[in-house]
Amino acid sequence: MAGGGTPHRETFNPSDFAYDPSKPGYDQLLRVEHAEQPYRDTVGGAYNERDFGCAPGNSSCTSLGYDGRGNRLPPEAITAGDGGATMAYAYDGGAFQPDELIELASQESTSDVRYQFTYDADGRVATKAWHDDSTGTPAHELSWAYGLAWGLDGGSSSIENIKTVTIQDGQTSVNYNYYYDAFNRRRYKAYPTAGVSDEYFYDLGHQMLEQRGTDSLTGATPYPEDDYIWLDGRAVAYVRGQLTSAFHRNADTTANCSELGDKLPCGIYFVVTDHLGKPTIALNDSRQIVGVYDYDLFGAMNRYGYEGDTAHPYSASTGTSTCGTDAAVIADLTERPITKGLSVDLRTRMHVVDTAAVGSTDKDYAMVRDGDTKTCLVTKIGGPHDGANV
Repeated sequence: MAGGGTPHRETFNPSDFAYDPSKPGYDQLLRVEHAEQPYRDTVGGAYNERDFGCAPGNSSCTSLGYDGRGNRLPPEAITAGDGGATMAYAYDGGAFQPDELIELASQESTSDVRYQFTYDADGRVATKAWHDDSTGTPAHELSWAYGLAWGLDGGSSSIENIKTVTIQDGQTSVNYNYYYDAFNRRRYKAYPTAGVSDEYFYDLGHQMLEQRGTDSLTGATPYPEDDYIWLDGRAVAYVRGQLTSAFHRNADTTANCSELGDKLPCGIYFVVTDHLGKPTIALNDSRQIVGVYDYDLFGAMNRYGYEGDTAHPYSASTGTSTCGTDAAVIADLTERPITKGLSVDLRTRMHVVDTAAVGSTDKDYAMVRDGDTKTCLVTKIGGPHDGANV
């Protein structure tokens, strides 16, 4: 369909389409135990391989994958192609909240990848904290405030919902505020910068008709606008437009109608969905592929995780000041376009950055490079208590 030489495949049986009943991808209750994308290195994808419980062929493993209450049990095995980690789940186990996940952590001895969760009295997630860095405090933390949903007039509806999300990233803290209508649909999102927001409009069938977005996190105008076209409950197309600060519509041939930096031109885009209704490919009005969407096992789109760490703690000046050397590579991953003529837009998010100051004599900042040409794409990412850097 996309002109690639090898089809993109996803299988939940380790024998790659030749069904092996001794190694099923699901248990008797249809809970996933094994999944892989066997040709990810040639056509891309969100992951290489995942195993919940015992990996196929591992006769020494005795984990069942899930407990009697349906909670995932350790280990979740991640293949070497995704960094070679093993993730473990820890639950509250108390008399009143036995199923609350309190920690998800890598079991690799050199890893500091760890998330810890707290909950409010109603069982809703209150905080998600990353592992402590050199300051003794979480490197990154999310917190949620709930309550009666705010209306834009300052009043509240009778429905409880998320009101505020606070992101504490290293030394910076920001708030995102959310507003809802009488049908519990998100109506408005306010960004940390004053005057920067998104608005959402729906039909009586609760299908989104229009989203008025924002150009960037720091400046709202000109406003990008997406108008959606629905058929039998599925969004089949949308029209990207642009509004001026006075809410006058610019020409639909405007070359740059970017929303949060996506650099998308104005125009109509057609959405191809799978059997579940998830978008898989987007086409422009010239029938060219402008977007390819892949999902991990739990629905996250176009996110590929790879585990790689420095030593904890690391010795000073063990890094490098040039992208041309392989001496200090933390992670090396491949994300290929599905076919020639397409490119990969990549945003790198580091779990924790906590180094010497970038301006110091220690060359301990992180960099992102093109693995083929070894040219720097992003340089000098670092600093003490720098959080989860993007």
